Amino acid sequence: MSESLAIVAGIIFVTVAAVNVIVMLEASQHGVQIPYGCRQGLCGTRATRVLSGTVRMDTEDGLTAEQKNAGYVLPCVGRAEGAVVVAA
Repeated sequence: MSESLAIVAGIIFVTVAAVNVIVMLEASQHGVQIPYGCRQGLCGTRATRVLSGTVRMDTEDGLTAEQKNAGYVLPCVGRAEGAVVVAA
């Protein structure tokens, strides 16, 4: 699995290049801790914006309609579909 990290203006940008991996788990394996509450996609504690690529979520219950429309995902249940960049 390949991942790169960059910090710009205090925001951590995580690039996950592997397919079908949980974004939060891949980030944590590389030292990026994304806060979470339930790890089941229900609490919405860490809605994270996708900057590029596609993330498929196992559930979207923890996101509001506004967050979904703005491109947010739940990295605890979000699976990368190819290379993705998220602001963590």
